[in-house]
Formats: sequence, C-alpha cells, structure tokens
Amino acid sequence: MTRVLAIVFVCLGLAACSTERTTTTGRTATEQLLISAAADRAAEVVALAVPPAKKTFVVADNFEAPQDGKYAIGAIRAAILARGAALVADRAQAEQIVEIRSGALGIDNSDTIVGLDTYDIPVPTTSSTLTTPKIALFEKVRQLGVAKFAVAVYDAQTGLAVATPGPGFGYARKNEYTAAFVISWKREDIYESDSPAAETLSLDPRDTFEENAPPSDN
Repeated sequence: MTRVLAIVFVCLGLAACSTERTTTTGRTATEQLLISAAADRAAEVVALAVPPAKKTFVVADNFEAPQDGKYAIGAIRAAILARGAALVADRAQAEQIVEIRSGALGIDNSDTIVGLDTYDIPVPTTSSTLTTPKIALFEKVRQLGVAKFAVAVYDAQTGLAVATPGPGFGYARKNEYTAAFVISWKREDIYESDSPAAETLSLDPRDTFEENAPPSDN
C-alpha cells in the first residue's frame, strides 16, 4: 500500500511540473486567433453603420495596428460587403467613402493565483539566485483579445456625413484554470462567440461570455 501511494504522489508531482510548448513561431496560434477573432467581431459592429446597396470606397490611411493590421482591414471590408455594399477600387466611382481607424488591437494577459508564485532568492556571498517552484492551489491564466475599430461614412460628392457612429468593440477570450495542482480545464470563445467550449466547467457562475460584451474581472 505504501508503494502504491508513493507511485501516486510521484505521478502527481510529474503532472504538476509538466509544461506544454504550443508554438515554434514568434507568436502562438492561440495569440493569433485571439486577435483575429476580436477583429472579426469588431468589424461586424462597425459595418452596421455603413449603408448597403451603394458603391463604397474604403480608406484605411488612418488605420494603424502594430500587428495584424492587414487582416483587420480585410475583416472590415468583408463585413461591409456582407452588409450589401459594393466595394469599388476607384474613388471616383464611389457613392460613399468609408474611412476606418483602429483604437486597439492586441492581447491583455493576467494571472491570478491562490498559493505561492515563483520568486528569486539571492544566494548569500554570490551573485546567483534560486527560483522557487510555483505552488498553486488555484490558478487562472486569462488571455483577452481586444479590438476597437471606428468608421466615418460620408457622401463621395458632397463630403457630408452619412454616419459617424461610436467605436465598435470585439473581444475574444481564453481562460485556463488549475486547481489542486493537477486538475485543469479551459474556457474559450476563440472560434465562435457562443461555442460549446466556452460553456465548460467554471468555479464562478458569473464567469460567462457574451458576444461583444465588455470583459469582466472573472
């Protein structure tokens, strides 16, 4: 019986110390999906302000994003098309101009832990340090993709405003939980805002995802 318990504890220890490498590129696929999903959702929001059934020229001169800017511009153009507007490549042919801009496009990360996080302990009389292991009774690692886009729509001939709505926001989330060292689960809405994976186990009943809803602290 003692030998069995020892084997169990060794297995638990190995599980608790395991790590997962998810990329060999500069950014993980999850990070790229978080940004692109948030961009898609923000694009759908701002496209609602663009009148359909008109020849539309999109101006992206003021659209700045450190990464994934081209994807975001394409997402807005696709959302405008889906609304029924006709995109033209020549500004002179347009009935309306849509200027697009970006206020945010990135990922916020946070880590909440109940237990002891890693920290460095100086070694006396040396310049070295020892790093203590993380001991987490409960841990939540939160990744939140955020996109904030805005549009200004005006008549191609007169320059008068057709629509100047407020900005549109899009969010994409991935939360990873660990409890009792070895029990882990995930919640995310990367692929679809209401995907089944976003409805898995949660310790907090308030921790739900709603499409285009501002993120909570949970």
